[in-house]
Amino acid sequence: MLERMKALLKAQEVCALATVSPEGQPHCSLMFYITDDHGQHIYLITRGDTKKYHNIVANPSVSLLIDNREVRGPGDPPLALTIGGICETLPTGDLREAILGRILARHPHLDALASDPEIKVLSVRGISLQLLQGPTSVCYAQMS
Repeated sequence: MLERMKALLKAQEVCALATVSPEGQPHCSLMFYITDDHGQHIYLITRGDTKKYHNIVANPSVSLLIDNREVRGPGDPPLALTIGGICETLPTGDLREAILGRILARHPHLDALASDPEIKVLSVRGISLQLLQGPTSVCYAQMS
């Protein structure tokens, strides 16, 4: 089942990122993303002056929701993958630049955002996964 979860993660390109403020208020943002080859890290970009980024700095525990609603065929069950993980900002360097290049290759419409000097490249290390397949089938997995 873990491979099916990773396949859904790699096939999609938009997720909902949930963060929590220092005051305990939830915040949700639609984000474009890419993954590493193993589906263990999810990479996103955001400006450093956003609410989501301030929340991540205060509390790096995040949740991502990825689903198949845009590509689901008439007979396909709805799939929704929830990933719990830890988010960190990648420091300046070769890895950050390589990830940013990969993000822009998949999402060229983010070019203006990526050229902002305040851009932050985020890495979410997935820890727990939950896959809903239709309204009643639920599977759980842990990332190693």
